[in-house]
Amino acid sequence: MMIHSEEKNTNKYIQQNRLSADLKEAANVQSVLLQHEPPACESLECKGVSIPAHYLGGDYYGFIFEEEKQKYWVFTGDVMGKGIPAFAKMAMLRTAIRTLVPQSSGPSDLLQKVNMILYEDLKLLKSFATLFCGMYDLAENTFTYASAGHPSAILKREKHPSEFLKANGIAIGFLPNRKYTEERVILGPNDYVCIYTDGILEAMDNQRNQFGKDRIIKMINQHSDYSSLVKTITEHVLSFSNFDQRDDVTLVTIRRMAH
Repeated sequence: MMIHSEEKNTNKYIQQNRLSADLKEAANVQSVLLQHEPPACESLECKGVSIPAHYLGGDYYGFIFEEEKQKYWVFTGDVMGKGIPAFAKMAMLRTAIRTLVPQSSGPSDLLQKVNMILYEDLKLLKSFATLFCGMYDLAENTFTYASAGHPSAILKREKHPSEFLKANGIAIGFLPNRKYTEERVILGPNDYVCIYTDGILEAMDNQRNQFGKDRIIKMINQHSDYSSLVKTITEHVLSFSNFDQRDDVTLVTIRRMAH
């Protein structure tokens, strides 16, 4: 019996080590999938960060620069769930987006195509994903955007208060053959758009108060240094929740340069 018990413990130890090694490798894959260096563009300054609540997360952000078309895309998504299953679905979402961008005329067209591609799989998995898609036209200085059930992005114009960019649309994976509405704004020099996931809005303090939209708007309005904005907000959110993170925290910004 003693030998059997030792073998059992040894097997358990090997399995735990193997799982730990697999998780570390998956985390390395995730760090590659979440681009930390946006494609260079002289007209724009972009930043993004994603902090998983667990070892792996289901939030996604990314940038694509179609230089020949002079279109710069930005995405922020949130897949239902946490941990390894959410990470696997996040990778599916990212692959669909990057495959379909060259075939898409704009954000609403892309969301429709992504939903069409992923609907059956997400239905089988009893899951869904929210997704914000923005596209900056370098020739016209316009920012066109559409949303699939994602929290409203925030537009901050230079020397003006922030405003929400509202766009209606159902989450990816809920219904087949959905069409999405598209909105457009002109970005002036130093204007920027801030996109985030609900892990920021729903972060809670000890009294179970949520961070909410009012706090993020206030921080943006009071913050004058764009270069440190993403870092400042995410650190404040984590501190607000006493570093008891219940959901992935993701924040992305895209800013038109002054020159």
